[in-house]
Amino acid sequence: MDALPAGGAMVSLQTGEAEVLPHLEGEEGQVSVGALNGPAATVISGEEKAVLRIADAVGVKSKRLRIGIAAHSPLMDPMLEEFAKVAGELTYHTPGSRWCPM
Repeated sequence: MDALPAGGAMVSLQTGEAEVLPHLEGEEGQVSVGALNGPAATVISGEEKAVLRIADAVGVKSKRLRIGIAAHSPLMDPMLEEFAKVAGELTYHTPGSRWCPM
């Protein structure tokens, strides 16, 4: 993720997804719903200028999240191929009750 370009943002909006989705129309390549944290807690994520513009247009209480990337957005796509490669090199095991990393 460190290789991703700067310019991403996430904003938490105090409203439901249904109120946010109309504002995302036409922005599919730049902004998406990043998380649904409750019936009145929707996070949008993506290109900074678009995210801030949409947050303003929705017109509800909002808070910009302190994160340097636009997690859960289309801006993450450039890292997916490398991520899949690394994940494919790992060995996975079913967790057991005796496993302890200490």
